[in-house]
Amino acid sequence: MLAKVLAIYQKSGGKNGRHAWTETVTNVCTISNLAVQVFEHMVGPQFRAIHNSLALMRCNRFALISSTHFLCTLTSPPRPQLENQVISEGDFRIFKTLQTNTSAIIKSVTALSSKPRRAQRARNATVQDSDEEDLENE
Repeated sequence: MLAKVLAIYQKSGGKNGRHAWTETVTNVCTISNLAVQVFEHMVGPQFRAIHNSLALMRCNRFALISSTHFLCTLTSPPRPQLENQVISEGDFRIFKTLQTNTSAIIKSVTALSSKPRRAQRARNATVQDSDEEDLENE
C-alpha cells in the first residue's frame, strides 16, 4: 500500500491531552494518527488511486492510521500519472522488499500494538534485574 499523507495528528500534553493537527513532527513516535489517501499497487512501480473494490463508484480510499502502522517514507516524490502515482525504481525495490516480508512485519506490528501481559512483564522485569546484577558484578 502507498499512502499520501493529508494530515498529521499529535497528542498534546499528558494522559488526558488532546489530539490536534500539527504541521510538522521531528519524531514519528510522537504522531498519534495520520490521515492518508491510500493507493493500491497495480503493476511494477504504479499505484492506483481508485481501488478495484471501489471501481464502480469511482471513489478514492482514505484511512486514519496510527504511527505503529507507518513503515517508511519515499526517497523521492512519486510522479503523478492521471489519477495514479508512479514511484521511483529505488522506492519500488524497497516496496518489493517490504512486500516479500509481510508476515514478519505483521508479527512485529502486532507485538508493538499489543499491551504486554502480566507474565511477560514479570519475565521482562526478572531479565532486567539479572542484567543489572551482572553489570554490578563486573
